[in-house]
This record gives sequence, C-alpha cells and structure tokens, in this order.
Amino acid sequence: MKFSSLLSGTEIETKKSQTSKPQKRAVGVLEGLGCNGCPLDGQPGIFKVINIDRLKGRKIFVWAQAPGYTENKNLIELVGKSGKWFWAEMGRAGIQRSDCDVQNVVRCWPTLEEDGRLKDRAPSTVEIKHCAYYTEQALQKSKAVVHLVLGQVAAKALLSKEYKKSDPIFWSERLQAKVVCGDHPAFFLRGGATQS
Repeated sequence: MKFSSLLSGTEIETKKSQTSKPQKRAVGVLEGLGCNGCPLDGQPGIFKVINIDRLKGRKIFVWAQAPGYTENKNLIELVGKSGKWFWAEMGRAGIQRSDCDVQNVVRCWPTLEEDGRLKDRAPSTVEIKHCAYYTEQALQKSKAVVHLVLGQVAAKALLSKEYKKSDPIFWSERLQAKVVCGDHPAFFLRGGATQS
C-alpha cells in the first residue's frame, strides 16, 4: 500500500466536537533531560537537528524517527533519500512540505562506527527519553489537526500507550488531533512494499 493511500479520506478536520478542551502538557516535567547527559551529545560529527524555532503551528505535523547522514549534514529533517521520496508521495496527495511542521523524535543522528565510517542504527530508549524534552516543546507549539507519524519507533516515542499497530488511524486524546501512522519511508525505499 502506498503511503499516500493512508491519507485517502483523511480530511484535515476532526470528528470530535470542537468543544473538546486540549490537554495541557507540562514541559517542566521533563526538566533535567534534553541534551545534558545524552549519549549522543558531543559525539564527533554528530550535530543537533532540533529546529523547534521552525515550527509555525501548521495544520499537519509530520514526525519521523531521527536524522540520517544528509539531515545531520544539512541540519534539517527529512531531506535525504527517504525524505525526498516521502515529500514526492505527499505531493501526489496534494500536500507540500510548506504545509507541515516537521520534527524527529530523536534529534541527533544515531550511529555506530564500522570500518572507520559512521552508519545508521536504531536510537536507544535512553536517547529517545532525552529527546522527549524537545518533543514536548514541539507539542507545546503544535496547532496540528493531523499528526503523520512515520515508523514504529516514532509512533511509540510520540504516542506511548495510545499507539496500537493494529489501529494506524485514530483520534488522540493526548494530542487532541487525528493521528495517521505509516511505515517509515526507508521501508519503501528498501523494497518492503509494492505499489497497489
């Protein structure tokens, strides 16, 4: 199934009453986390891709896992091969990057050194926990009515107990918005799916 088909019939509106009150999120709860003490902080060649200041309160919020090599180099989310593929697919659905706020649940490139080169690896739970501080800051600025979440790592980090693999499209009480969970674009690039 193509990612754009997940958006079919998903209007940028909520099915909940407009009288629902958004739940307050306390950034202070995560005080003491963030970069301080994170295993990725200060690693040679690893840069922070936080970009909270780029959030504009757009109606669509896109969440990915972590920066890759190209994102680390350019200090912006979803601009590598996976990002280019993703934005092309979104364009087919009539959605442009400029329509979306974009964040990763981990703000530094998780790597391991192999043969003298840095290679991608999945982020650790400790790294995700440290970056939860920035995720909460991003959510404070959010005015999204739809959150598109790319991959299980991002879904579990962002949605916690609300995430159920069997229910990829649902209303989130925590986010006060519709959530659409899909596979990470790398899944499609590596041949994990076929077009239908």
